[in-house]
Amino acid sequence: MKKLFVLIISSILLVSCQKKVSAPVSNEPNIVIASEEQEYRAMEEADKVLKDSIGSKYNPDENGICEGAPDEYSAKNAEETKLISSLEEYYKAVMKKDFSKAKSYICPKVISLTKEKFPQCSDEDIDEIFTSTLKEFSESNEIIRTRFEGFKKAVPVVSQLYKLPSKEGCLLYSLHYSTLILCTDDDENYYAWHLPMFMYAASYDNGRNWYFIELVEDTNEVLKDFR
Repeated sequence: MKKLFVLIISSILLVSCQKKVSAPVSNEPNIVIASEEQEYRAMEEADKVLKDSIGSKYNPDENGICEGAPDEYSAKNAEETKLISSLEEYYKAVMKKDFSKAKSYICPKVISLTKEKFPQCSDEDIDEIFTSTLKEFSESNEIIRTRFEGFKKAVPVVSQLYKLPSKEGCLLYSLHYSTLILCTDDDENYYAWHLPMFMYAASYDNGRNWYFIELVEDTNEVLKDFR
């Protein structure tokens, strides 16, 4: 369940394509790895921020799963309603292994940047990588089934939604969402949910179509399309 969908495109593509030709040399500066103490403090601070924002409901077990249901954001207008319903459709497509539909929610800029970074990969190679990543996400559904007796479904629940500045014709939001796990126990429903995840939602056409962008190496470059 911890392994929710994150498009770690660079590392996945490198493994997939390096058998064909050498990967391009990165011009990125060396990254200084934080000490264990610094990393622990950063995690503590992130944990505190989440607890403050979510409130007393955030009381996870050792696997980051909470009983009950998370607070749910209420859409304020048609624009936000469409965004949230698109996230639900995206999630549903992945869980049903309708990867063709799920890929329609991947931002075109993410795909074009990936092609630029890995020119040695054909369009078919790159398409297969995105499909494989979505398959990994869908497999989390099977993991949930084995862990929770009476499992019925897992759905995304938006807990926070913020509109960000964007250029004309475009829309950009940041959001936190949790995976809500619905189960049954003696004919009564019970719920569990996972630690909230962060992502961006973006649209090129004033909200008619939405794309979901995870935090990856090229996120800032992707967001330039909308800012």
